[in-house]
Amino acid sequence: MDGYSGTGKSSLLQAGIIPRIEAQGWACAYGRREEDKIRGLKGVFGKLLDELLKSGNQKGVCILDQLEEAVTDPIAGLGNELPEFGVALKKAILDYPHLKFILGFRSEQATRIKKVLDDLGLIYDDQNTLFPLDRTGAIEAVSGVTGDAGLQRKYKLEFRPQNLP
Repeated sequence: MDGYSGTGKSSLLQAGIIPRIEAQGWACAYGRREEDKIRGLKGVFGKLLDELLKSGNQKGVCILDQLEEAVTDPIAGLGNELPEFGVALKKAILDYPHLKFILGFRSEQATRIKKVLDDLGLIYDDQNTLFPLDRTGAIEAVSGVTGDAGLQRKYKLEFRPQNLP
């Protein structure tokens, strides 16, 4: 999943996608590249894989966010961070076919990230770009939930005052 800075990629993953994945019985492991300042993407990815495998759940989703930081904020000594992560990802896909993987990154780096995936022969869905909502879209996104009591119960939402949107 990609999108330009500020479009809500991380928020969508954390508050939107993860709760829905877990509600359907899937194990979910989420991490950001910044969580391992020494080994970078490969280190965080390894930790997430371990977490999923230890869960014992046969349905798991590994979500690694902020991949672009391997390019925009390189770690000294990790010049091949992105390609090395790509190799680790390919190995995980082959070794653990029951797992799914979601990668989050800024659109500005999409070409570089997709090239790594292409070079490794990995197949991916590149139709998941987020775009910013305009004022009307933002009001509709919130008011759509406030107008549906079933959705409010399902996601345990309560709006005060009632006319919040």
